Amino acid sequence: YSLNYYKNANEISGNFGGKGTLVFEKNLKVTGDVRYVNGSARMVFIVDGDLDIDKTVNQLDGFWYVTGQIKAKGTTNTLYVGRGALYCGLDLQQDRPINVTFDNAFWADRVEAQRHCVPGFWPTPETGIMR
Repeated sequence: YSLNYYKNANEISGNFGGKGTLVFEKNLKVTGDVRYVNGSARMVFIVDGDLDIDKTVNQLDGFWYVTGQIKAKGTTNTLYVGRGALYCGLDLQQDRPINVTFDNAFWADRVEAQRHCVPGFWPTPETGIMR
């Protein structure tokens, strides 16, 4: 389980395998499809800012935790979120359909959520209890 911080990254696209968490410290633009390469892949994307999904993007696999807005605008093509979820801190701006295939792995196995550093599943130092 890798944990990767990106202080200056502002764009993402590509194929992802394995398991890990990517943390982006500012607004992020998805410029191309984000896909899992196999059935065992599981990725968490934490964006401290807005997420702007380009109109050419049709696939957005993974768990996306966004503190700001999620913007999925500019086309009538359906955006498919495979084996994951979208969590938005502010609001979702969309003018196209979004189809989410939810993955309940983190709720079924809290240890898996902790390994991925999923927001809401971090242990608290005072009590050791998962939130």
